Parts: sequence; structure tokens; C-alpha cells
Amino acid sequence: MIMTKKFTLDGIHALREMLNQNASALKEIYTPIEFKPHISSNLKEEQFFVSMPSNQIIDEMTMSLRENGDEFEAGKLLYENLALTPKQAADIGFWTFHNHYTFYRYIAERWSSLWTDEGNDANRTSYILDHWIQTKSNQSDLIRYPISGLWWSFHITIDPTRSDQYELTKLFFKNETLRTRQLGNAKFARHKPAVLSILEFMKQNEFKLENASRTIIPYLNLLGGIRPLSYFEKDWFTDKLNNRFSQLISTPNSKIDESHTQRSTLDRVASVQAPVESKLQFPLRYFCLNAETGSYKISSTIDRSWDYCVGMNFQSTSQFIIHFYREGKIKKSRIKGGLSLKAVDRDVPYSNGKCPKLELAHVELIERPVLFGIAYRTVDGVFFKAMDEQVMENFRIDNSEIRQEGKKVLYVDEPFQTAFKVLPYEIKESLGTLVQQSPTSKGADITNKYYADKWQVLKKYWEELFNGSINWS
Repeated sequence: MIMTKKFTLDGIHALREMLNQNASALKEIYTPIEFKPHISSNLKEEQFFVSMPSNQIIDEMTMSLRENGDEFEAGKLLYENLALTPKQAADIGFWTFHNHYTFYRYIAERWSSLWTDEGNDANRTSYILDHWIQTKSNQSDLIRYPISGLWWSFHITIDPTRSDQYELTKLFFKNETLRTRQLGNAKFARHKPAVLSILEFMKQNEFKLENASRTIIPYLNLLGGIRPLSYFEKDWFTDKLNNRFSQLISTPNSKIDESHTQRSTLDRVASVQAPVESKLQFPLRYFCLNAETGSYKISSTIDRSWDYCVGMNFQSTSQFIIHFYREGKIKKSRIKGGLSLKAVDRDVPYSNGKCPKLELAHVELIERPVLFGIAYRTVDGVFFKAMDEQVMENFRIDNSEIRQEGKKVLYVDEPFQTAFKVLPYEIKESLGTLVQQSPTSKGADITNKYYADKWQVLKKYWEELFNGSINWS
């Protein structure tokens, strides 16, 4: 394996500081040809072992973009000449370094308006942050940035079982919004069986791309609020799509009534649950949340303009909204008596839908006992523990104020990144001592062979933790 480089997290931070301090000199640093940082920029680097594409490949990518006007051929050249594991492909230090060096010419060509824009320095800084400097390894950021987005777009859509393994990838590239903002940005996007099923369904039934964003993606997101979609293989998704949209695709020139689609989707949700699970009862409402500001509303319909739109039942006493925070805290809030008292479809959103002091990692609804899977990454490795959501002293149920911090579940003295997963309660016994009673427990290194049999159980429900493709926050 050939040695290359990547920026450290400190190096990325220094890049951002450089932009803030030298806004008036950006055109000297980010030129149309190359990146020319000041000698004093202190852009810390470290080794990274991966074989990079040659300059000739980069030239071919850039020429293809210039001649064809789309990015499929460029992405194909990239993917075929940049062999990465999912773990390597989620490394923001790697992408940010090579955005500034190896792939700089391609990005400069793709977004050439930077060099002609007469806007102010603040706008120019924002533009650079959106195209060169990556600060998060979540799916939405990886698919949105120029080069990592090309690699991941191919990785999640290539189907080796087809005569043309890129057949569905070509469809994926036909609509930029679908690729980078909708399907590629969906919560289930790294679960390849789901993505391939959707694209295959669209191709076989000549399903319009814009219709997919309004129907298929919200439908699967809603199913994902009931049970983890990573449990299921491609055939399961195909069956669900055929059953849900059979009438639509069998009626020539039919038009989609979106309000009807939403209601029919909800009707189907209850039917996908196992018999042991409680059924969602109507009327359903939606907790729609802005992850950054904490603004929220209670809606009678799905509203995709919000970061989260979680279906819930006001009448249920067993449903809870779970807020997972990057800082290692979990807030469990009962729906009944809390959110159920809020006005539906209010014109002005409510505030404090999250703790204003914390950074939100995920929001999910639960309606039966579960385990909270808690993972964190430090310079020493990746660690995991689980906690029983039913333990009242850890996760109280008598406080429905969603703006509060919740329970601290990680006590780590060094810098860390977090990830959370709702796990089936049925595997509690199989996980054994990995299910820990005290929030101060450190958990176990996922490379610890003592827990080998337990890691095999966990892999069935959280494979991303072991293959390096996890979304760290």
C-alpha cells in the first residue's frame, strides 16, 4: 500500500481559522489552479496508507466533466482508481487533504463560479467551506461534498449481479438533488440493499425521479422509524415497494395525490411490524424538528423541510421520543402528556425542541423496551457498551420536557466522537456484560477478543460499527 497524507482534526481546524483570519486574501490562497496556503498556516498532517489516482486520471476526470457536463464518467474514473474501505472513505481528514491537493483542479473546474463571483468575502468563505473543507463524517456531508460524494455515490449503487454493474449508478446520477440531497442523504442510504431496491424499482416501473423524492423516500424513512431497516435484505424492500405502489404503477399516466400517499403510507406502517410489537393507532402526528436551532412543530402530515419528522401516536402511553446527543447524553421523553399537549399545525413553530447547549446526533421514537447501543471513538480505538432503556434511574419517564439534557451515558476524559443505535431488547442476554448498569462504565474495545461471540451478535444489528462505515458525530 502506498503512503499518502491526510489532515489531522487540528489541521482541519487550522484551515477554518485561516479562512476567518485571511478572508480578504482568499483569492491568493484558493487560486483557479492550486491551493497556496501561507507557510505559517500550521496545517497539521499525518500518514495515510492508500494508493491515490495518478495525475493522468485526475486530468481525465476534469476533461470528462468539461466535455460531458455531468459527473458519471468522472465518478467512474475515481471509483475504479481509488480503492478504499468504507472506514477509509469516511475519514474527513483524508478527503479534506486531497480536496486541496490531488483533486483541487477537478473541484475548481466543477465550481468555477468561485473565480468569477464578485460577492463579498463572507460568501466566498462559505463557498469554500461547502466544497473543500469537510468537518463531519455523517452520510449527508460525505455524499454532499464533491469528491467523497462521487465515491460514495458509486459505492452504494454498483450492482455486480447485473450485466452492466453501473446500470443503477447511471440512473442515480440523472438527478443531482435525488443523489446528494434526498436518496443519497436518507438515513438508510448506507444500507445498500435498500438503495439498490429503490433504484431497481424506479427503473423497472419507469418511476419518475421527482416522484421518488415525494413518495418512496418518505415511505422508507417512516418504516425506519418503526424498526431498523438494516435488518432487511433487498427482497424485503422490493416487496414493500411493490405492495405500496402497485396501484400507482399499474395505472397508466396516473398522478400522485401526495396527501393520499402520505395517509396510505401510514396505513401500511402498522402492517410491517412483527406480531409481538404494539400497533400504531391513529390519529398519527409528526414531531418535526430543526436539528440545529431546536425549532419544532407538531404536524398532521409529513413535512420534509425539517431535519427530522417522526411519526407518533398521541394516545399511546408507551411511546417515547429519544434524543441522542453528540456529547454522550440521552433524553427519553414520553409522548403522552408532553408533546401530545401541543397544538397541531401551529403557524409559528415552538422553540426548545432539543437541549440548546448540546449538539443533536439523532432523534428516534420507541414504543417497546429496547437497548441503547452506545459507541464512541478516541485515539485509542472504538468502544461499545449497551444500556437498558427500562432502567428507571438512568432513563426517567416522568419528565416530558424535551429541551432538557437527559442522562449522561459517557464519562470520557479525552476527545471522543459518538454514535448511537436502538437495539432489540431480545439480545440483552446474548450481549451479557456489555449491557452495563452504570453510565460511568467505559465499555469494551470492539477489537477485544474476549467478547468475540458477543461481537458476532452485535454485528447482525450494527454492522457499520465493525466495517468502518459508521456515521460518527
